[in-house]
Amino acid sequence: MTVAALAPPPHRYARLGVLPWIAEATPTDAVDHDPRSGYVETFWLPVLGPSTTLLVRRLAERFDASPDGFELDSATMGVELGLGSKVSGRSGIVRTIDRCITFKLAEFRGEILHVRRQLPTLSVRQTRKLSPRLRELHSGWLDAAMPQQHAVVLRASHVARSLLALGESPAAVEHQLQQWNFTPPVTWHAVRQAATAPPQNQPQPKAASS
Repeated sequence: MTVAALAPPPHRYARLGVLPWIAEATPTDAVDHDPRSGYVETFWLPVLGPSTTLLVRRLAERFDASPDGFELDSATMGVELGLGSKVSGRSGIVRTIDRCITFKLAEFRGEILHVRRQLPTLSVRQTRKLSPRLRELHSGWLDAAMPQQHAVVLRASHVARSLLALGESPAAVEHQLQQWNFTPPVTWHAVRQAATAPPQNQPQPKAASS
């Protein structure tokens, strides 16, 4: 039985232990997104708001340096996000952390804050909150078939695979591909394809001579 996720009283937000949220198994076709990806910047930001989006990005950076968890000084984080140093029931940083919890991107287990390292794809209900332009873009973004874009995605995925092999993060590869004038939907599909497809053009083992 799961322990109820109870938030500590406001004054306990001052210094928080933060651990990665190990979520339940998800369907094999589920797609998660790095908080620094173009998908999150384009679609999650209008749902979460700028402060919460920035917070999950900063926490992702902290996890890169300390994947097993870290201690969060909420006052310092509040200043870094432009929310002020006050840590109280209605202060900016407390409301921002609470918003992460509301959207199930984080939860308290006892007094430890468990945070998702990846954000899920927006639900149908959440996409209804987007502007008409973003709803249309979201539909095209997640159209896995994209037959008219297949050749472009394939070309971009070859480039993405090379960048990933050099040690670049998926979010950095997305950004670089967009700098090279690939569209956001193409870069998203290209990076996903590059990260999951087996290496191409690997030398095949020679058959043993008889």
